[in-house]
Order: sequence, then structure tokens, then C-alpha cells
Amino acid sequence: MSRRLLVAACCCAALGVALPAAAGGPPQGISSDGYGITSPDGKLRYLALSSVSQTMVEAVNTRDGSLVTYASLRGNFAIPAIAWTATGLSADGKTLVVTTNPWLPDPTFVAFKDPYLDRKRVVRLNGNWSFDALSPRGRWLYLIQALPKNRYLVRAYDLKRGRLLTRVIADRREADGPMTGAPITRATSRDGRWAYTLYVRADSTAFVHALDTVHVEAVCVDLPWKDVSGWIWDTRLRLSRDGSKLTLKQFGGRNYAVVDTRSWKVTT
Repeated sequence: MSRRLLVAACCCAALGVALPAAAGGPPQGISSDGYGITSPDGKLRYLALSSVSQTMVEAVNTRDGSLVTYASLRGNFAIPAIAWTATGLSADGKTLVVTTNPWLPDPTFVAFKDPYLDRKRVVRLNGNWSFDALSPRGRWLYLIQALPKNRYLVRAYDLKRGRLLTRVIADRREADGPMTGAPITRATSRDGRWAYTLYVRADSTAFVHALDTVHVEAVCVDLPWKDVSGWIWDTRLRLSRDGSKLTLKQFGGRNYAVVDTRSWKVTT
């Protein structure tokens, strides 16, 4: 078992829930492999190193490993992760978000201005929340709000104005209700606008959640299979260079389906 999976499993055991169910809403997870996240230009690597009561957020030169700058936070913070992949850095490389442990209530999110790690915004929320995505220029912080029975909502926080939007970020074509599902894999468009996440529900059906991080909207694309439990955990999302085709691909193997990101039509 990988270190990331082991950490998540331990957290879920502490909560008294199964791993897939817990992954459906918070906690989405944190990056625990020690590699942190690399800037879009590949020059810096950001790390969150925690002790008992303090965290050092560091920017390290990827060429020679030298420390470029750092920031100190009181408490335990980490680089967030979605479907086991580190995230939390905007596409323009100018905003980094770190989070307290997402399986604990009343979390705190800290947004830094990169590359010098100047404090941009501290977000404290009541309840159970976890990181979901950032808009390309760091204006919108997207969060998962946990509800009872492994349901959740996608919400948006305006980092510029310091306020949580009251409305839920949901597909306009569907009811504005809670979602369920466990995240399997994510793909992001080259410009950072679209975040595509493959989810599997408890009834073994699956869907792709397409989040428009610029326009604060989302589309849910239901996949045609009635039971994906036999293969879904080995699936990855691959986005074409122009962003028009999203492929569900077996890890190291064949394609399962292609989603046209303009019409949202699924071809199996």
C-alpha cells in the first residue's frame, strides 16, 4: 500500500467509515508523499513540513534544492490532494493554498501569493470542508462541503473579497441537490479553467464532474455503465491537447470512453 493510501485509510478508520465512501466527500485528502507540488514553470517546489504545533511552508529551487523562501504557520497544514494527486497551486503559479487536515472539523485554508509566500487570505469555516480546486488566477477557491450520509456540495469562496458564495456550484440542468461519489482521478485543462474529476457512486455507477473554475459553474456527465466496480479504480482521465476530448483510459491499457467537452456527448 502506498504511503498516501495508507494515510487515507488510517484517517477513514478513525472516522469509522470505508475508504471509498469517505473519499466521496471530505476528506479529499492531502499530499503525504513528501514531494509537495511543483510550479507551472518547473522552477520551484512547494512543501508543507509540519511539527507538533507548527508548519513551515517552503519554496525550494528544483535545480539545486536550495531554499528560496518560507512561511511559518501555527498548527498542522499540508498541500491538498485530489484523487491522490497534489494540487492547490493556481495555473498561473501565483497562488498556493494549504489546508489543515480535511478529516477534522472547522478547517482553515491559507492562500499565499507566490513565489514569495506572502499571506493572501486566511479562510476559516465551520463544519467539514476540504479543498477541491483553484481558478487559474487564484480568484476562486473551490471547496467540498460535507453533509450527512456521505453527501456533499461544491461551494466557491471569493479570495479577492473574502466571502463564501451562498449558492451551490451545480449543473444547471439538474436539481441543485447534494452529490455523492468517490473521486478516482482528475484531469485539468492546460489553461487551468476546467477541472474534470471522475467519480464512482455507491451504486457502482459513475460520472464526470466538469468544473468551470473561471465562470463558477459545473456540468455533470453521467456515464452509461450500470456497474463500473470491476475496472473503475484503474481508470485515468486524459485530456487532448486542445481540450476538446476527455478520454477515460485504463491505466497502461485501452480506452473505455471519450467525452466531447463541447457537447458533453459520451462515446464508448
